[in-house]
Amino acid sequence: MDRRSLVLIAALLSLVPLTFGAATLPYFSAPRPYVVMAPVTVRTLAPPVPTPMPLERSMAKMDATNQAIQRILRNAATFGAGRDQLNQLAWELTDQNTSIRDETQAIADRDRTREEWTDEVDAFDEEAQRFSRLMLQPDTTYEGAQAAYKQVTARCTACHVVFHPAEK
Repeated sequence: MDRRSLVLIAALLSLVPLTFGAATLPYFSAPRPYVVMAPVTVRTLAPPVPTPMPLERSMAKMDATNQAIQRILRNAATFGAGRDQLNQLAWELTDQNTSIRDETQAIADRDRTREEWTDEVDAFDEEAQRFSRLMLQPDTTYEGAQAAYKQVTARCTACHVVFHPAEK
């Protein structure tokens, strides 16, 4: 490459900005006339991602909590090591359940009443609170915790059978 080509490449590179945090700096720090960089809009052919509804977000949180609890209840060793975390996750289940009690999305498109929804949510809440209280007791065994959590997941299944029959 000759000198003229290098000068041309350097001039072109000086027009490309570098971004450091909030400041945009050119590659070369030589004084330049004021240049306004136009924002670039990227358009794709992909459809927009739908925004999840509040109930879907709550159920996603409950699913993540459920998976974390199941990891701790996998065996006696993980139960012993994760007992404090399990207590916290058990109470998170009850908190998440109270946030979905007043949702109307679950019964909007189904032939169900509001009372059926609140009955199912309250039954789940009762089992989740029973599990949470059991986790507060220091003498709870691995088998006892596993049996109590099985009751909680049975309430999950019962609700999904009523409100999501296609998921059977």
